[in-house]
Amino acid sequence: MEEILCIKYIRYAMNEKPFNLGMLADLIQLRKGSMLNDAQVAKILNEISRRIVRDKGPVVMDISGYSEKGFKRKLAVQALFGKIFYLSELPEFYSRESSLIIKEIFGVTDEDAVTLLLLLKNDVSHG
Repeated sequence: MEEILCIKYIRYAMNEKPFNLGMLADLIQLRKGSMLNDAQVAKILNEISRRIVRDKGPVVMDISGYSEKGFKRKLAVQALFGKIFYLSELPEFYSRESSLIIKEIFGVTDEDAVTLLLLLKNDVSHG
């Protein structure tokens, strides 16, 4: 039950709330309050990633040639990946002791993950 609530709230937060320090603090508090272990957190983040890729497709870094609608959709996928990856990099949220495979699910290289993470960190620190 707690896993389902966490999945729903994290998905809601990623899609509807501004990704800022307040939202991150809320998600960290949710994680601590839920008493979920790292394996459960990894399962939740992997499941959210799978749903995003199933619904919107994988991350595409070269978005030239897309229609305006496709361009916006691919930017949204990049942003969602960045948010989930950023969250997974926070030691207060996830300690990396379990099998988190979000880069593989989204089809993102290590280099692209770093690029997207740096862009998001800049947004979070200025937002």
